[in-house]
Amino acid sequence: MIIGILLAGCSDEPAHHDPPTPTAFAWRRATPEEQGVDSNGLETLLTDIAAGDYGLHSLLVIRHGYIVLDANFFPYDGVRPHDIASCTKSLTSLAVGIALDQSRIASVHDRLADHLRDRIFDDPRKSAIRLEDLLTMRSGFTCDSDSTSVMSMTSAPDWVGHTLALPLTSTPGTTWQYCSPATHLLSGVVSAATGLPEDDLLQQTLFSAMAIEPPIWPRDPQGVSHGWGDARLRTDELARLGLLLLHGGEWEGTQLVDMGWIDQATRNQVGTAGPPGGYGYLWWPMQSGFRATGRGGQSLYVLPSADLVIVTTGSASSAQLLALAPLQAELLSSIATDASLPANPSAVARLKALVDAARKPPAPSAVSKLPAASSWASDQRFQLGNNFFGWTALTLSFGESEAELRVVVDGSDARATVGLDGAPRVTRGIARFGADPRYDDLDIALVGRWTDETTFEITFDTIDRIEAGTMRFDFSGGKLQVTIHEKTYLDTDVTFDGIPN
Repeated sequence: MIIGILLAGCSDEPAHHDPPTPTAFAWRRATPEEQGVDSNGLETLLTDIAAGDYGLHSLLVIRHGYIVLDANFFPYDGVRPHDIASCTKSLTSLAVGIALDQSRIASVHDRLADHLRDRIFDDPRKSAIRLEDLLTMRSGFTCDSDSTSVMSMTSAPDWVGHTLALPLTSTPGTTWQYCSPATHLLSGVVSAATGLPEDDLLQQTLFSAMAIEPPIWPRDPQGVSHGWGDARLRTDELARLGLLLLHGGEWEGTQLVDMGWIDQATRNQVGTAGPPGGYGYLWWPMQSGFRATGRGGQSLYVLPSADLVIVTTGSASSAQLLALAPLQAELLSSIATDASLPANPSAVARLKALVDAARKPPAPSAVSKLPAASSWASDQRFQLGNNFFGWTALTLSFGESEAELRVVVDGSDARATVGLDGAPRVTRGIARFGADPRYDDLDIALVGRWTDETTFEITFDTIDRIEAGTMRFDFSGGKLQVTIHEKTYLDTDVTFDGIPN
């Protein structure tokens, strides 16, 4: 990502903590120079982002507690909360720390089995799993492909039970293996220990005091908040959490998170046996600070040495994230000094113009002549074979500069507009776009083109839900073949057929 180079006691009775008093909050804003940041460097950064294809949705830079750069990139407008993907794991870490501070959990050395007492542990080694093993991604559970493991878990009727039944491939506490389902077990522990789902616990202890709206945070069939991902926050709300951690867990004079927990959670807990740079308690330590990250370019960087918080959101592929690496030096070089710099109003004005331009869609271009296949395919209803998305029927209708995509999900039509002139069209609030309820109330940006005489391709971005990629519709042979490639998660082709109906 842009900034990838930057960088408890127990008691007999649970402690009582009154919930913090909610307060209003307004970010302070300053010119970059006022906070020791060079606008020319930020201008170069945004110019290069505009010239490339990086899948960024937002970039927020906080220096000395002031916003010095706040950019949203079309099609994301910053209005709706954004899926923060595996940054959610770092929120789970905060929830565990709060439960420890409340003495609901005695220690990270507690056994998992002692908190999930009503669950079946079919292997004596599983009964020995400690909370610390889960926090450090050393659970021992089989989790060879994280995306496959998550999809397998979320298709089960009982997600905690499904995860506990996974075979062990190593002795718990010995081998680092990134495993999202294991993190979901920690959310189950928080719920069992505190009597509250993780999202409610954090709302009562953190979010309310920080004027963060209750996040969109799905729960499993048993009511356990998704511990590994899917929470949605606005970019500036995630930045507030970064500011909280930058200040050692203190927010406007109140200690919301124990400073000792933050120190433990954000430093390397796995030695040299883990990933490069180490791993903390669901946080990634860095030389200059620490970070939370998620697929697609979701990131929260906290850099105490520079008094800096940086947040990004996006729908980037792995290749796009790698392509961002050369831009890292531009951002770093713009952080010039702790003191203020001489005012540079002309550079600030140019930077503002770039921020304003980033929100706008690309200018439309001339529409290529539609091939003959478009006449036959237009308004044709296709009955679809079984597919992961839950679509049962599909229709494409072609106009002069726009097309309409209609899919049927659970008997209901979902319609979205497709730009044919190079400018994506954004359709907002689609009630149901797939079988997965995460795609209810969906915003989506679509732009399409004919790649040959029989193939129409749509580039899609689900904006605040992260997923992006291409849909390819091959109309050869009097039927339809659909190939969907999602670039941020599955990164593979999913193909299914349709017949005229």
